[in-house]
Formats: sequence, C-alpha cells, structure tokens
Amino acid sequence: MDFCCPDPERPVIVPDAETLKHRRRLRYVFQGHIIATVVKILLQGFFAGIFNLFSVWIAYTAWASMFHCTVMFQLIYFCINLLMLMASWGNMMAVADYYYGYFGQALVFSLLVFYIAGTILTYKAYVAFKREYINQIMGGQSDDGYQLFGAQGTLRNMSRYDDPERNNGNRSYLVSGPGVQRGIVRPVSNGGNGPQIQHRSGGWQPFQGSGVRIG
Repeated sequence: MDFCCPDPERPVIVPDAETLKHRRRLRYVFQGHIIATVVKILLQGFFAGIFNLFSVWIAYTAWASMFHCTVMFQLIYFCINLLMLMASWGNMMAVADYYYGYFGQALVFSLLVFYIAGTILTYKAYVAFKREYINQIMGGQSDDGYQLFGAQGTLRNMSRYDDPERNNGNRSYLVSGPGVQRGIVRPVSNGGNGPQIQHRSGGWQPFQGSGVRIG
C-alpha cells in the first residue's frame, strides 16, 4: 500500500527546513494538478481529464514519499504535458475560443503557466531530495563515486567497459547482487583458457581448499 499511496508520515528522507520548503511546493503542485484535471475536462473532454488523474497520483506520491526517483517521474510527466500543449496550441486555442471565448483562452494560458512553473519547482525538489538522500541514506557517497555525465562519466568513456585489454589486467571490480556478499573480485590468469574470477571479499569460498574436513 505504501507503494501506491505512500504515508506522508514516513517519507524516504528525514525532512529538514530546506526539503520541507520543496515539499510544501510539491503540495501546491499536487493541488494544481487537480485544477488542471478540471480544466482539461472543459477543454479536451471527459476522458482527457480522467487520464490526467494519473498525474494527480504521481504528484501525491512525490509529495508524500519525498523520494527523488518519484519526483523525477513527475518531472518527466510535466515535460511531456508541456510539449503536447505546445504541439496542439493552435487547436486548443481555437476550441477554447469557440466554446468559452476569452475565458477559454485564459484557461489554456493557465495550463501553460502551470506546466512551466511545475517543471521548475519539480526540478528543484528533485535536486534537493536527491542531495539529502545521498547524505542520509548513502552516507554522502554517490554510488561509490559513479558518474554518468562529466569528463570522467560513463557516457564519455563507454569503450572502456567493453575493452578486452581491461579485462586481462589486474583491475578490481565491485560486485553485488541477490545472495552475493558485496566485495572485490579480480580477474586472474587461467593458463590461456580465459580469465577466472578470484574473490577478495574476505569470506569463506567453497571449493577453494579452505573448507573444514568432516569425519
């Protein structure tokens, strides 16, 4: 139930003055999504408004959980809605003017302002929540120094991860997974038959001659 409707009393991070400020703004964004649902029903029909309830749910989970990944989904949804609004701007303005006159045009402009403001506020909340998540949950370390962007980031150095020469050296790797104790492994020579993995986690390893003989 916490995944579908998170309890706001138990957010992922411990709130402080800075993150509470962004959480308050996300509450305003959530309320804005409810108003946007009504506006979409007026301008685009009943089913468009019902579909927008999905954004209401995302906004609630982002506010209640204070989890930066959920906030990122809301940010993506804002960007999609903004692009769709700009792509259909002329048609929406014509429909709004035909049915509601200047009031309808004002509704379309209100959607535009809401999507732009919501994108900015959501992005700032994402940055703040992620920073606190790294500090509180990961002890200030961003996934062992892993970087996706930047001069030393993965995207600019992708070739090193499939370089055969890299695997023939003495480079250490961090491994983890279900049922696997996190530790360091090193590729070692296997007489020309390909690399073997030598575990360096410090724990007991089966079939390595270090077991206890029974009987």
